[in-house]
Amino acid sequence: MYPESPFFTVEGLPSDFLRPGTERRSIRLGEVQFMFISFDRPTVSPLHDHPWDSIIYVDKGEFEMTVGDEQRKVVPGEGTVVPAGVKHTLTTGPGSRIIEVWYPMKQA
Repeated sequence: MYPESPFFTVEGLPSDFLRPGTERRSIRLGEVQFMFISFDRPTVSPLHDHPWDSIIYVDKGEFEMTVGDEQRKVVPGEGTVVPAGVKHTLTTGPGSRIIEVWYPMKQA
Protein backbone atom coordinates (compact mmCIF):
# COMPACT_ATOMS: atom_id res chain seq x y z
CA MET A 1 0.00 0.00 0.00
CA TYR A 2 1.25 3.46 -0.85
CA PRO A 3 0.49 6.03 1.84
CA GLU A 4 -2.26 8.55 1.18
CA SER A 5 -0.62 10.85 3.73
CA PRO A 6 2.96 11.20 4.93
CA PHE A 7 1.74 10.14 8.42
CA PHE A 8 0.30 6.81 9.54
CA THR A 9 -0.61 4.76 12.60
CA VAL A 10 0.01 1.03 12.84
CA GLU A 11 -3.69 0.43 13.53
CA GLY A 12 -4.62 2.44 10.42
CA LEU A 13 -2.53 0.32 8.05
CA PRO A 14 -4.26 -2.37 6.00
CA SER A 15 -3.89 -5.84 7.47
CA ASP A 16 -3.84 -9.38 6.22
CA PHE A 17 -3.38 -12.70 7.97
CA LEU A 18 -0.39 -14.77 6.90
CA ARG A 19 -1.82 -17.73 8.83
CA PRO A 20 -4.29 -18.00 11.70
CA GLY A 21 -3.01 -15.86 14.58
CA THR A 22 -0.41 -14.01 12.47
CA GLU A 23 -1.44 -10.53 11.39
CA ARG A 24 0.64 -8.31 9.10
CA ARG A 25 0.13 -4.55 8.74
CA SER A 26 2.28 -2.99 6.08
CA ILE A 27 3.11 0.11 4.14
CA ARG A 28 5.10 0.32 0.94
CA LEU A 29 6.97 3.14 -0.73
CA GLY A 30 8.85 2.49 -3.95
CA GLU A 31 10.88 -0.67 -3.49
CA VAL A 32 10.67 -0.69 0.34
CA GLN A 33 8.03 -2.66 2.25
CA PHE A 34 7.78 -1.93 6.01
CA MET A 35 5.72 -4.36 8.12
CA PHE A 36 4.46 -4.90 11.65
CA ILE A 37 3.82 -8.64 12.11
CA SER A 38 1.97 -9.71 15.28
CA PHE A 39 1.65 -13.25 16.61
CA ASP A 40 -1.20 -13.99 19.02
CA ARG A 41 -0.29 -17.67 19.41
CA PRO A 42 2.86 -19.80 19.22
CA THR A 43 4.00 -19.90 15.61
CA VAL A 44 6.67 -21.70 13.62
CA SER A 45 7.40 -20.34 10.18
CA PRO A 46 8.60 -22.92 7.69
CA LEU A 47 12.18 -22.75 6.46
CA HIS A 48 12.11 -20.37 3.48
CA ASP A 49 13.97 -17.68 1.58
CA HIS A 50 13.13 -14.54 -0.40
CA PRO A 51 14.57 -12.83 -3.49
CA TRP A 52 14.93 -9.62 -1.43
CA ASP A 53 16.95 -8.54 1.62
CA SER A 54 15.17 -8.43 4.97
CA ILE A 55 15.83 -6.67 8.26
CA ILE A 56 13.87 -8.02 11.25
CA TYR A 57 13.60 -6.19 14.59
CA VAL A 58 11.92 -7.73 17.64
CA ASP A 59 9.46 -5.27 19.15
CA LYS A 60 7.67 -7.57 21.67
CA GLY A 61 8.11 -11.12 22.92
CA GLU A 62 10.89 -13.60 22.23
CA PHE A 63 11.81 -15.46 19.07
CA GLU A 64 14.06 -18.35 18.17
CA MET A 65 15.50 -17.44 14.79
CA THR A 66 17.62 -19.40 12.41
CA VAL A 67 19.37 -17.54 9.61
CA GLY A 68 21.54 -19.70 7.40
CA ASP A 69 23.52 -21.93 9.78
CA GLU A 70 23.15 -19.68 12.85
CA GLN A 71 20.41 -20.04 15.45
CA ARG A 72 19.74 -17.65 18.30
CA LYS A 73 17.12 -16.41 20.76
CA VAL A 74 16.22 -12.80 19.87
CA VAL A 75 14.48 -10.47 22.34
CA PRO A 76 13.06 -6.92 22.17
CA GLY A 77 15.70 -4.45 21.09
CA GLU A 78 17.54 -7.04 18.99
CA GLY A 79 17.20 -8.04 15.37
CA THR A 80 18.72 -9.81 12.43
CA VAL A 81 19.64 -9.19 8.83
CA VAL A 82 18.63 -11.81 6.26
CA PRO A 83 20.29 -11.39 2.86
CA ALA A 84 18.34 -12.36 -0.26
CA GLY A 85 18.39 -16.10 -0.91
CA VAL A 86 19.39 -17.13 2.64
CA LYS A 87 17.14 -19.75 4.25
CA HIS A 88 15.59 -18.69 7.55
CA THR A 89 12.86 -19.58 10.02
CA LEU A 90 11.45 -18.30 13.30
CA THR A 91 9.55 -19.70 16.25
CA THR A 92 7.58 -17.41 18.53
CA GLY A 93 5.29 -17.39 21.52
CA PRO A 94 2.00 -15.52 21.89
CA GLY A 95 1.87 -11.74 22.16
CA SER A 96 4.99 -11.10 20.11
CA ARG A 97 5.64 -8.65 17.29
CA ILE A 98 8.40 -8.03 14.80
CA ILE A 99 9.05 -5.06 12.57
CA GLU A 100 10.34 -6.20 9.20
CA VAL A 101 11.64 -4.32 6.17
CA TRP A 102 12.00 -5.86 2.70
CA TYR A 103 14.15 -4.33 -0.04
CA PRO A 104 14.12 -4.23 -3.01
CA MET A 105 10.50 -5.12 -3.69
CA LYS A 106 9.47 -5.07 -7.34
CA GLN A 107 6.66 -2.75 -8.39
CA ALA A 108 3.33 -4.55 -8.86
